[in-house]
Amino acid sequence: MNKLQQCLSELRFASLLFYSPRGTSAVSKRSRNVRDAVKRDSVWPGQDKPLIQIAVERLKAELDAIGLAGFFGQDVGLVPAPRSAPLTKGALWPGRRICEELERAKLVEDILNCLDRTHPVQKAAFASVSGLARPTVADHLASMQCQSSLLAPKRLLVVDDVVTSGSMLIAAATCLQGAFPEAEVRAFALLRTNSSGDVTEILEPCNGKIFYDGGSYARREP
Repeated sequence: MNKLQQCLSELRFASLLFYSPRGTSAVSKRSRNVRDAVKRDSVWPGQDKPLIQIAVERLKAELDAIGLAGFFGQDVGLVPAPRSAPLTKGALWPGRRICEELERAKLVEDILNCLDRTHPVQKAAFASVSGLARPTVADHLASMQCQSSLLAPKRLLVVDDVVTSGSMLIAAATCLQGAFPEAEVRAFALLRTNSSGDVTEILEPCNGKIFYDGGSYARREP
């Protein structure tokens, strides 16, 4: 059985923020500034700390109220989602930075750097601009490997900066489930994309699912 045939059919995921890549409203435009600040790990205007840190602090303060407490805990191992290409020395890794802030906020216990890219895939954010197709679930699965670990966590949370269709996250979760078959695997993305129009709120927590039916791409709800 190949990796695609072993792929998970569904994955529970959470996100905190909502952004629109093409919306024209003031809130949508501001949401793209939020996305850029997360991807660059930059300080938010008027604040003295990076936006990733601000967002994680807000997450912690409202965790129970927004219904996401079940994704975190001291029995959870965080796994940064791999970038689109193998990591180079000194390169910014947003998934890892989010993990570091989640650990610093004491929402989890450990960070496991066990997922790697063996070769690059097309950056999803650039696909529509370049005219190339977004990486498929198969592309992600073929380019990822999970390093073995002596640690056998009860729960794993794969962490990324942005989720669109969820194809990369469900591929990453499949790799983790194969390496840790007894663990519960979930996903967290700081932002999720509204590809169909404007957003009315940027802070819009979500507890949803990613589905995969064997085609090219996964499907996210909501």
